[in-house]
Amino acid sequence: MGYMGLTKKTIELDKEAIRKLRVIFDVQTDKEAVNRAVQLVASEDDIIQIHQALAGKVELDEIFS
Repeated sequence: MGYMGLTKKTIELDKEAIRKLRVIFDVQTDKEAVNRAVQLVASEDDIIQIHQALAGKVELDEIFS
């Protein structure tokens, strides 16, 4: 998976949390684990924003019928 627009940062991260991310995403490196987690959160925020914009405007039965 390629990452566009990367920036190098020196930050302190929780070792156990990163270990869990490596298991969850089945990756070998801390870098890939953290990048995937950041991308996942960013994409979830997009979904949340869309839900908030549609709140009260669409009936669920319209979507799932």
